[in-house]
Amino acid sequence: MDNTIKTVKIDKRKIDLLESRIMRLLREKAFPDMTDLEIVIALNKVLASVNIKKEIFEMVE
Repeated sequence: MDNTIKTVKIDKRKIDLLESRIMRLLREKAFPDMTDLEIVIALNKVLASVNIKKEIFEMVE
């Protein structure tokens, strides 16, 4: 097993922008008619989808 540490640059502005877009969408669309559990499940599905896409791209490379 390879014990290497990768250095990854993180653009905090992009993260903050995405966070604000997600929160705005939740405030405008989700909060009025969704339970907290429904919101958590939806966000979890989004994260799983992103992770699957990442794995597919890694396999293709």
